[in-house]
Amino acid sequence: MANKRILELATELSVGVADLQRAAVDCGVAVSGPTSLLNEEDTAKVKASLKASAKGTTPAG
Repeated sequence: MANKRILELATELSVGVADLQRAAVDCGVAVSGPTSLLNEEDTAKVKASLKASAKGTTPAG
């Protein structure tokens, strides 16, 4: 998997860019805007954070 921009990942996951950025910050991934790139590890962290927030829990990490 290649690096993805915040905007691309938000579109792929059908979530808002702001929500995705918030999830990234919550799990310790530094992002500055919708064009910020996420590597594979950070993408996995953000996806886990979004999943956890949808379930109402806090992700470990």
